[in-house]
Amino acid sequence: MCSAIAIGEAIASVVLLHVGYVWLALIRQAQGAPDEAHLAMARVEALDAALPPWQAQGLLDYGYAYYQLGRNDLGAATAWASARRKQLFVQAPPATDALDVITAVVAQRTLQAVQAEQLLTPALAAARVDERPLAATRLHVLRALVRAAADHPSAVTDLRQALALAAPERYVRAFLDAGTPVADMLVSLSHQSLEPPVRAFVAGLLTAFGVAPDATPRTAAPPPASVLIDALNERERTVLRLIAEGRSNAEIAEHLIVALSTVKWHIGNLYGKLGVKTRTRALARAAELGLL
Repeated sequence: MCSAIAIGEAIASVVLLHVGYVWLALIRQAQGAPDEAHLAMARVEALDAALPPWQAQGLLDYGYAYYQLGRNDLGAATAWASARRKQLFVQAPPATDALDVITAVVAQRTLQAVQAEQLLTPALAAARVDERPLAATRLHVLRALVRAAADHPSAVTDLRQALALAAPERYVRAFLDAGTPVADMLVSLSHQSLEPPVRAFVAGLLTAFGVAPDATPRTAAPPPASVLIDALNERERTVLRLIAEGRSNAEIAEHLIVALSTVKWHIGNLYGKLGVKTRTRALARAAELGLL
């Protein structure tokens, strides 16, 4: 990306710079460098004024929505998808890919399983008919997560289909962006029969997740405090602290300046990591582990 940006600067190509900075922002975000990602996205917004509105929208909004998903700002991503779908005159990739994936991610993260399934199934069928393997991979991964949350046996089938599509092209980010739940599913799948190329791809994914390829699937037993402290990200620790202060979900959303659905998603992740189902048990477990 840095080379692309350098070329864009050398030939004064606003479009090349635009695309370069969008992807630089997403890469820095994936690398855990939010400040650098923010600076890159700010540069994108500054370049926006030099492009025709229709062109800037196609370049900026696509990256902007994925950037907001990376920040777990589901409200901003939802607003983008809603506005963009109304403005889309020609239903063609990559615009439809972005809309399908982003809308489905929001539904999956906010635990709207029925809505997610309704979005994913037709979008996946269209992606396969139109031979869009990357979009199909992402959609299979998302549907695997939705179905796994409901203990649906076809979740494994979806994951296998995603891997079959991804392995030849090395679509690594389609899995890494989905986070720990996919890593857990991959660990379980790695103990089953797999074609050699797929097994090698799964091993690479687990390495990227920081999981040993021969690891055993996680059990329901709560992890030790040291693991939990590392597992809880900064936002989840903040949410835990606000829960301890007695704040409601709505108050937490107002304090963090995020959508209520985003708060519920963070709390769901927090409960899962603590191995609890209620606020009372979450606070008790956190106290036991010295997290408060």
